Amino acid sequence: MASLGERLEELYRLVPWPEDPRSEEGKRRYVEALSQMRKLLGHEWLKQLLESRREVSVLDVCGGTGIGGVALAGALQEAGVETELTILDLRRTALEVAFRWGREELGHEVQVVEADARRAHEIGLRADIVLMYGLSAPHFDPWGMARLFSSVSEVLNSDGLFVMEETDRRYSIFFLQGYARALAESAGEDSLVATSTWATA
Repeated sequence: MASLGERLEELYRLVPWPEDPRSEEGKRRYVEALSQMRKLLGHEWLKQLLESRREVSVLDVCGGTGIGGVALAGALQEAGVETELTILDLRRTALEVAFRWGREELGHEVQVVEADARRAHEIGLRADIVLMYGLSAPHFDPWGMARLFSSVSEVLNSDGLFVMEETDRRYSIFFLQGYARALAESAGEDSLVATSTWATA
């Protein structure tokens, strides 16, 4: 039976995703990520974290080819903060790209770890910032996400930050992709069950 990493490799072969940072679309994603990370450095919590240090360790979980992690490390370097970046993912081919491209882009070595983000605490690493960038949350069911959060909490230093990119999937997936409507099947004070119907021509 194929491992989860092998199944993810196959999924990313079948479903095109602009993850190659050397492709035109990948370069655009990186430029956008770098812009987002520069803005992120203005957030009060990050400013507080960086006040006390000029060197930080970053762990990019579900990091793939490193677009988010390299962008954050690049923005930190621009701000005069030395950064030690580790990119963690289950896909070996993505990590091979991350290792080479990260070194080229940042001018120093990038560590890569082939591991499940839900078990990040087992690699023996401590980090000031843990990043999850690139809409990786759909890879996890609710229990898997709880395990991920628990693992991240074990990796973070006591004053560390977990930065997670997330989006309004209801709008971006259901509306923009062509669902005609979402219907509430049942609604209670603390629950909602909804289904969606696909728009057809």
